[in-house]
Amino acid sequence: MTSGASVLTRGALWLLVGYGLVACGGSGDASNRRSGMQTAVAARPSFVDPGSLPVYSCDEDQPSKGITTYSIDDWEAGAGAGWYTNNDKCEPCQDAVNAINYTIDAGTEVASAGLDAGLRQRAACVDACLAAQVPSYFAKPVPADKIADGRCGSKYAFHVISGPFTKWGGQLGQNFFPPKCATNDCPSESEAVPGGPYDGISFWARAVPGSGTGMRLQVGESHTDVKYPYVGDAGGPCVDNVGIQNPNDTTGGCDSFGSFVTLNTDWHFYVLPFGEMRQAGWGKRAPFFDLRHISNLTFFYAQGVWDVWIDDISFYKRSAQ
Repeated sequence: MTSGASVLTRGALWLLVGYGLVACGGSGDASNRRSGMQTAVAARPSFVDPGSLPVYSCDEDQPSKGITTYSIDDWEAGAGAGWYTNNDKCEPCQDAVNAINYTIDAGTEVASAGLDAGLRQRAACVDACLAAQVPSYFAKPVPADKIADGRCGSKYAFHVISGPFTKWGGQLGQNFFPPKCATNDCPSESEAVPGGPYDGISFWARAVPGSGTGMRLQVGESHTDVKYPYVGDAGGPCVDNVGIQNPNDTTGGCDSFGSFVTLNTDWHFYVLPFGEMRQAGWGKRAPFFDLRHISNLTFFYAQGVWDVWIDDISFYKRSAQ
């Protein structure tokens, strides 16, 4: 080993990044999590959650209502397997981690100066990042929260209290390795979703009074995800991390298909058909929606403040009428 260098693995890096911070994002009841948020940021608007009215029908996602689902996550384990969160306050932290990972991947020895610079960059963003969201951005896996009085037998759900966001907002997402195939004739490089083909994505959700309510669900696929580029795309794959610079520029950005929903203060069941999902209009145009290579799923909540619950995320299909 050369002088002034140290050996660091990605596992050790996350210990440095997250040690002492993960406890900020643990599970627990909503009142404890809300009070923790208010302590961290006194100026943040407080949310008073009166709870949801009883669900009109717990059969909305059942075969008796003509719906068959295949679960992506029901959060009943107390955490979401494979999920991540991010937001415009924590993005600089991720940029720092990416830079350190890039240095680590380049070789087994990391120059102390480069490592120190990355850690300083990460440290500079931590306070704002922790204050911006509960559960903590650093919490891995993403913890669930207990639903007061439950919902149709469900005891846990994803629950985020976050903001105020002034740029692109926040997100809950999951990447699929390998990509999922939700239709027929699935290729060997994809994993067929059992029981397919499916019509779209379904979930239960609600927003606490005072929270933002407009949310967009995005589905990444081979035309809109650089990890699995569609071989036949004209001009090559889309370009990751291209912001919404010009809505008339359709040459590069990875603009995923998706749909908007407006959340209610009570629990509701939402179905978003693949056939109604559209690109937002700011990135490279996809020739078609490739349901044979679904690579990620992302819930986006934009500028403002948020107190949102999401549960029972699934692929769904309707029975033949």
